[in-house]
Amino acid sequence: MSMDTSMTVGEIEARIGVARERLAVLDNEAQSFALPAVSGDQDAAAALARINAEVRQVTADVAVLDRARISAAQQRRDADEAAQASYRASHIEYAQDRAAAIVRVATRVDDLVAELKAAFTELSSVEREIWIALREANAPPSDAVVGRKSLGNFAIASLTAFTNGTDRFGQTRAVADVAAKAWAHLLTNDDETDA
Repeated sequence: MSMDTSMTVGEIEARIGVARERLAVLDNEAQSFALPAVSGDQDAAAALARINAEVRQVTADVAVLDRARISAAQQRRDADEAAQASYRASHIEYAQDRAAAIVRVATRVDDLVAELKAAFTELSSVEREIWIALREANAPPSDAVVGRKSLGNFAIASLTAFTNGTDRFGQTRAVADVAAKAWAHLLTNDDETDA
């Protein structure tokens, strides 16, 4: 019996099934020749001897096929484990790449936060300077307009709206627009085009 080394477990099990069916047929044939052979019928004895020889051969073939099935199943498990290990390794490699990327992005965020802190401090300082100058000029505005006080908090609220998802469509007003409108009465035409 020659066997292809690339046979699957299913193919081997199919061959085992065929061999076992053959054994059942041979057992029935042997049964029909047993009594005549014992009774001295030489043709029945010869037929029974051929059947017994074939039973031994088919039984040996089943044993070989069973070992081959075990080997093929182990090879399949090994191949599956290797494929799974490769799959996991590729995802670990991707996750490692993304971890390096997130650190780079986080570094940019840290830089932006530092810049935002500096800008927030400067915004608050300039706002105080405007109010001091207006008080010194005895000309504080009499109306309340968004952006004349705590413009930095407006900027933080704008950022918070983005981060918590309440500004889903980017509808928050730009801080510069709010500042320009709040202090429009103090801005010259050149200042408005710079803003």
